[in-house]
Amino acid sequence: RTNSARLLVLADVSASMDPWQSFVEMLPDSLILGRLASAEVYYFSNLPRNQLFAAHSLKEPVLRDEVLRQNTGAGVLMISDAGSARGYLNRRRALQTSKFLAELAGKCPAIVWLNPMPRARWAGTTAGLIASSPAVTMLPLNAPQLMHAIDILRGNR
Repeated sequence: RTNSARLLVLADVSASMDPWQSFVEMLPDSLILGRLASAEVYYFSNLPRNQLFAAHSLKEPVLRDEVLRQNTGAGVLMISDAGSARGYLNRRRALQTSKFLAELAGKCPAIVWLNPMPRARWAGTTAGLIASSPAVTMLPLNAPQLMHAIDILRGNR
């Protein structure tokens, strides 16, 4: 038997994610242990724009559309506070992110967003608006919700 599961991880490395930097940095090594058919990690700052980055330092730019083309059909795990760490609401960012998520939903069967901030901190922020999008399930980043995220990515809601 072989594992045919594919995963695309998109991780925010903006300044508001600094407290979770060690978690984000260990992802590539952790994914190797999962023995997935493929697991790729790309980075962005605040929102996935036209370029993603192969390096945590936001070096090695890669066209976002190329990453999505190569990962069509994969589950997607996004990791970002989406403005909730600073209690910030940016409607433009929420709109751009929702547009990206809608595009992504047309290519990938499951999208889960792990937000390291507690759910109570999402209200009135960009995260709250993004969490209301039908294209994504946003969950707090903790052990039980991480297990829930894995179930969703496996196709079990």
